[in-house]
Amino acid sequence: MRSRLAIFGAIAAVLMTVPLCSGQTQCTGVSGGTDYKVLVDEVQFATAGGNQPAIALELLQSSVEGALEKVRHGVLARSSSPSTMLYLPCSGRHPQSPGEFNDLYIRTMASNHVILELWGTIFPLGDGQHKFDIHYVMFPVASATAPPPSGITATEKTMASKPTPVQVTGYLISARADLPAYFTVAAGVQAYADHRWDQAAPLLCEARSRLKNKTAQQDLMKFADELASKAGAELRKSSDPAGTSLMSEAQAKDYCTFATTR
Repeated sequence: MRSRLAIFGAIAAVLMTVPLCSGQTQCTGVSGGTDYKVLVDEVQFATAGGNQPAIALELLQSSVEGALEKVRHGVLARSSSPSTMLYLPCSGRHPQSPGEFNDLYIRTMASNHVILELWGTIFPLGDGQHKFDIHYVMFPVASATAPPPSGITATEKTMASKPTPVQVTGYLISARADLPAYFTVAAGVQAYADHRWDQAAPLLCEARSRLKNKTAQQDLMKFADELASKAGAELRKSSDPAGTSLMSEAQAKDYCTFATTR
């Protein structure tokens, strides 16, 4: 009897480490480790006969990784040991709605250092026009202690014609796209949770800069700004060899302003 209970306990422990989301296809490589992870799901055309891929997943993953790594390395140029980032292509995964992401799933993903998931759907509108919906889940933001801003959001764009794969990736990764903003805030919040202050502060300040002109994301911008200042306060505790504080208390309280004007 004891051996049987032990087996059941072991099975339960394994299941607790595997994220589940309403029967959706799951990504491999999610569980365990301290590498930060971005999940790149399918972008699909919605058709009467069922959804069809709009772009090869490998191309989508490669484009997302190239664009976000350029942003990350630029922001963390002064960091001594940037965290490792994995961009996982999730073949066949295309959530039907953000409602599939319940609290347990979100917290499980955050505990596995999954910082962001994205997927998209392209709908025909008639007269050749199409609507491109992109969904994002920022797991560290959504799992933050209350009251966090929403970590689940979406971008919508109407296109004059059916987009090509190049147009799909271009819309996702352009300099003014939402993806880099959500990526930097998610990575910054995770770095803060991991006490990596030298990464959290610049990433969150970058997020603030990218979000400040997005009227629908002012709560998220303020959240990033406040957390950056908290990370700045932790950085202030660092000292140079002479024991002098690297910044004043006032500068630490408004870290992003200090960082962009020094």
